[in-house]
Amino acid sequence: MKNQKRYITFIMCSFLCCFILFKTSNVKAQEYTLVVNKGTCVTTVYKSNGKPYKAFICSPGVNTPEGTFHTMQKLRWHELIGKVYGQYCTRIVEQVLFHSVYYYTNGDPSTVCTREYNYLGVKRSLGCIRLTVQDCKWIYENCGLGTTVKIINGTEKDDPLGKPASIRIDGSVREGWDPTDPNPDNPYLKYSPTLKIAKSKKAVYQIGAKIPYLSGVTAKNYDGKNYKNKIKMEDYVNNKKTGKQTVTYSVKSSYGLTVYKTFTYEIIDTKKPTITGAKKKTIEYLTTVNAKTGVKAKSSNGKNITSKIKITVKSPSGKKIKVKKGKFKAKEIGKYKITYKVKGLNKKTRTKTVTWTSADRRVSLKQNITEVEYGSSLNLYSVVSLSSYAGKKLSVKKNTTIKGSVNTKKLGTYKVTYTATQSKKASRKVKKTFKIKVVNKKAPVLTGIPGANGSLKLPISDMAGSVYHLLENVKASSATKMDLTSYIIVQVEELSGEDNSVLSSEQKTEIDLTRAGIYRVTYTITVPVTKGLTAKKTILLTVE
Repeated sequence: MKNQKRYITFIMCSFLCCFILFKTSNVKAQEYTLVVNKGTCVTTVYKSNGKPYKAFICSPGVNTPEGTFHTMQKLRWHELIGKVYGQYCTRIVEQVLFHSVYYYTNGDPSTVCTREYNYLGVKRSLGCIRLTVQDCKWIYENCGLGTTVKIINGTEKDDPLGKPASIRIDGSVREGWDPTDPNPDNPYLKYSPTLKIAKSKKAVYQIGAKIPYLSGVTAKNYDGKNYKNKIKMEDYVNNKKTGKQTVTYSVKSSYGLTVYKTFTYEIIDTKKPTITGAKKKTIEYLTTVNAKTGVKAKSSNGKNITSKIKITVKSPSGKKIKVKKGKFKAKEIGKYKITYKVKGLNKKTRTKTVTWTSADRRVSLKQNITEVEYGSSLNLYSVVSLSSYAGKKLSVKKNTTIKGSVNTKKLGTYKVTYTATQSKKASRKVKKTFKIKVVNKKAPVLTGIPGANGSLKLPISDMAGSVYHLLENVKASSATKMDLTSYIIVQVEELSGEDNSVLSSEQKTEIDLTRAGIYRVTYTITVPVTKGLTAKKTILLTVE
């Protein structure tokens, strides 16, 4: 009987191992890249397109090797160093694996070392990468053998998704459950949230349609509190591609446990293509215009098929005129009929006809000012001049709206957009963006520096705390009269009375009058404050 039981157990274990190998062998190794940051104890999962996808808190060790490796083996339960065991093990290189926090009993998920579990997020292992069961199980099931693993000793800047919070458990007991273990016997599951997807949730959408992902999806915390605003999604539907696509929803309880649900959407394609940008407009008489400008076409799956648009044009007199690459010349005054026709990838056709009216009424905007001095005042209306299509000078202030600004207290090139009309008529509207550069070509000015001849003598004082204020009456301004006094830097060098060598140098605004000394005082002001033209004055100050 014992031998028979052993045989049955062997057959079941063999079946389970085959199932695990079959399940994980179908996972593509190229789908994800894992980056382990020893410096922050964070593992980040990147998709094949290079975008960060998930972040796991982890515990590597001082001896965890750095470099680039490829996963080699998967082990459901595996003995670790010290007669302890790990779940969901994925070998990275030699004896270094991703695995759970260790267990005292092989195959018993209720014997995790609670003390070590609570250390997740700091360097603690002998070299392996410890993770929660939830996270190492995800790697075990989603990252095929051969998956690239990069181990670095980086900083927080190398963790684009940040460091996740971890669940802390009662560390007073020696062993227990990992709270994230999805095993149905896990007592922590009572702290799991609930996530439901209604049976009536719409699953089929037209290609290109906006997907209301949260419609019909509800979530609650384990205490019953509404958690719909905490629902997250892994992957989104590509609404430009037909077929069935699965989205994974997840929600985390206030205790830190996460549940997942999947929902399959189907994208179908029965629509005609779309033509956008083809609008009624006024064009200039005797000018060459391009009927393609601003006009785009998309197939129902969102693919750009603008190049497939065919254009025909009829003049105001009813003649079909020659169109070359969308261009034609408006040789008549009146209404032109512009017809656009395009066939989508699903062979359905869209036709759209618009009317263009030729007229010669545009106003003219010209730029007068391209540069202004730092700190000066600028009237944006004076930057341009405006005239009618016939050359008549128009008031910029009355006929123009301005979008943008110029900060003359900061160097750089600014863009200001002017929209001008004549008599508020849209047919005469013109919109232009001009660049205005704030420059610094004039040095700042320092005034009130003591010692008109470059030197100043002050009597020594026997009054304790007596000082001379170096900035008293000293002022600074830009060449455009902008006050810069608060930006003055005073450098004081104490000199030797014997050879004028520098004994000390520091920035300060007071001189001690209770002791004799010789000081070289330099006042400096720079415009702009951090870089640019500089004014500097130096005096020799003697206290004796």
